[in-house]
Amino acid sequence: MMIPFEVVSMMRESNLDGDEVLTQMKFYISMFTMGQQLMEECLFWLEDALHRHL
Repeated sequence: MMIPFEVVSMMRESNLDGDEVLTQMKFYISMFTMGQQLMEECLFWLEDALHRHL
């Protein structure tokens, strides 16, 4: 579960052009970008864990 601070932070990061308006398109772009970053982090930790156990 996300805390209010995390939600506000995500909304601020999604405001790419600084106009203080969060449109649906800005939100989608932000979620797509963050999703890729999260996947890369997860893969890094998975590979690290696998190497430690092999």
